[in-house]
Amino acid sequence: MSDRPEVSVVVPMFNEEENVEATVERLKGALEPLKCAYEIVLVNDGSTDNTHAVAQAVSEREPNVSFVSYPTNRGRGKAMRVGFAESAGRFLCTTEADLSYGEDIVVRMVSELRNSPDLDMVVASPYMPGGGLAGVPWFRALVSRLGNLVLAVAMAGRLHTVTGMTRAYRRQVLETLELESDGKEIHVEIISKALALGYLVREIPATLRWRTRGKSKFRFRRTASTHLVLTFLERPMMLFGALGFLMLLIGFVLGVDIVVLRFTGSLTAGRPLITLVALLVIGGIQVLSFGLIGTQIAALRRESVKIQRQNRELASQLSRLGLAAGQEGGEPR
Repeated sequence: MSDRPEVSVVVPMFNEEENVEATVERLKGALEPLKCAYEIVLVNDGSTDNTHAVAQAVSEREPNVSFVSYPTNRGRGKAMRVGFAESAGRFLCTTEADLSYGEDIVVRMVSELRNSPDLDMVVASPYMPGGGLAGVPWFRALVSRLGNLVLAVAMAGRLHTVTGMTRAYRRQVLETLELESDGKEIHVEIISKALALGYLVREIPATLRWRTRGKSKFRFRRTASTHLVLTFLERPMMLFGALGFLMLLIGFVLGVDIVVLRFTGSLTAGRPLITLVALLVIGGIQVLSFGLIGTQIAALRRESVKIQRQNRELASQLSRLGLAAGQEGGEPR
């Protein structure tokens, strides 16, 4: 493309040969009415089927489609980061290779950013009022709902959907985030760091439809464990606090029981109940203190994100100053 695109749509792909052609055609049909320069960036995340060949052929045929590939499957997070680095648009969108939210959602998200100058990120949400699921297996839907509910609580309940990939960003948002995740946890990492930096994130209702072509990449064990770990990192007191208070509560109830038995003369000498109560109380206090320490570590982590942003902005300013100085030095006198 001759002009710098206003919109870049990054599409990570792993074993999606059945969807490549249709996805590109549907995205083109949705983006054309925007009347702006756009690009579709296909990222082949080490597919083992024919995705590489199909996507490369499409990119060679379509001037608005670019293609990047690497041989080993590294995960969705790696594919997204590669796609971000390859894209040039003012607005960056990410969406599933099977367009499970439809192609019109991309236009809706970009329009939301265009019409709201203070808005930094838009998230397609099937769990907010107005959103929904269509044809999604009940177990997959249950895991996703519960996971997003727990993560939303850990992030102060600001959003209904935290783990979805279908989003739109202003370029400067992603440029200020130091992204590290290679897997699907990148979605939570982006939300967490964006909120820590004070970026404005808004959800729009969307309908998630179960794929009709290709194979789902959902893995329950990995998804559940990832959600639990990320919840712990965001809000340590959710785990340590609940466990600590539970231990104290059990210790208190058993302590009351000991007092009642003592004054009724039914307490048997040598029972380990008193020792158990002492262990529960001391252990509960220790677990709560771990939660407080974890909370401080989480706060320091958020502060480090802000420092990373300042460093990246400073590096960008120095780079621009160096480029300007070089241009001035090259002018004829």
